Amino acid sequence: MENVLPYKWLLALDILKRQYDVLPSQRLLASYTEDMEKMPTFEIHLFGQIGYMTIDPKNIERPDRGLSSSDSVVDLQPAFFRFTLVTTTALIFGEPASGLTSADHETFAESFDYASMISAIRLRLADLEWVYKPKAFRKACQVVKEYASHFVDEALKSRVGDELSPRTESEALIQDLYAELQDPELVRDQLVHVLIAGRDTTVCLMSWAVFLLVRHPAKLARLKQEIQSTLPNRERLIRSQLQKMTYLRAVLNESRWP
Repeated sequence: MENVLPYKWLLALDILKRQYDVLPSQRLLASYTEDMEKMPTFEIHLFGQIGYMTIDPKNIERPDRGLSSSDSVVDLQPAFFRFTLVTTTALIFGEPASGLTSADHETFAESFDYASMISAIRLRLADLEWVYKPKAFRKACQVVKEYASHFVDEALKSRVGDELSPRTESEALIQDLYAELQDPELVRDQLVHVLIAGRDTTVCLMSWAVFLLVRHPAKLARLKQEIQSTLPNRERLIRSQLQKMTYLRAVLNESRWP
C-alpha cells in the first residue's frame, strides 16, 4: 500500500501519544479525519507492526444504516464494551444486597474503562511499564477493588459459622472461591480477573460475528428469522429460549474462527 500515516518519532511513538491524548474523549477515529480526507485508506506503522484505517466505501460494509445519518464509519465496539461490562458484572456479582447506589455502579464502570485503557498502554511499554502509573490510574484501580470487595463482603456475611449458605448463584461462586483461597482479597482479585477476561473476549466474539454477518446477508437474514420466531413478542429472553436458538449458536461458534 502506497499511503502510510506519517510519523516523526522513533518507532512512531508520536502516533501512540496522539492516540493516548484522544482516548479519554473516545474520539480516536475523529482524530484521523484530516488524514482520511487526503488518504481514504492508509497504513499505520507502530512498534514495527502494521495496521490499517479506511473510510473507503469499497472497504466498508455498514451493519445498519440507521445508526448514523452520515456515510461515516460506524464503530460498534464502544456499545459492545458497555453491554458486556453490564452483563458480565451482573453474572459475576449479581444484584447488590445493600449499600450501593446507581452512582456507585456508574463510577465503577468509568473507573474500570479507564483502568483498562491505561493498562493497555502500560502493556505496550513491556518492561518499562513501571514508568507510567498516573495518579488517576491508581485511583481507578482502587475504585474497582472496593466495588468487588463489597460483593465479597456481602457474600461472606451470609455464612453461618463455617457453613456456606449462599442466597444467589453469584454468592455461591464467591463462597466457593473463599473456601479454596481463604483470603477475601484473593477472592476479590480472582473476580476482577474473570470480569476482565469475560468482557474482552465477549466483545471480540461479538465484533467478529457482526463483521462476518454483514458480509453474508443470507446468513444474517436466517439468524434474524430464528430470533423473531423464538421471541415473536420481543419478550425478555430466558435460558430455555436461548438453548433453542441452534443457528445462533452455530454463528457464534463459526465467528470464533474467522
